[in-house]
Amino acid sequence: MHANSLVKQLLDVKGVIVNDIFISKDEIVVDVKLARSKLAYPPCC
Repeated sequence: MHANSLVKQLLDVKGVIVNDIFISKDEIVVDVKLARSKLAYPPCC
């Protein structure tokens, strides 16, 4: 089961890293973190 790739397709964000997916009877919890973004860290002068 390729749950990570499925979640990435649903989020449609390349900079998201899926750490873990917890599936319980009532809900699905996806533990994600944002990959390092060049926009978030502008180059220093």
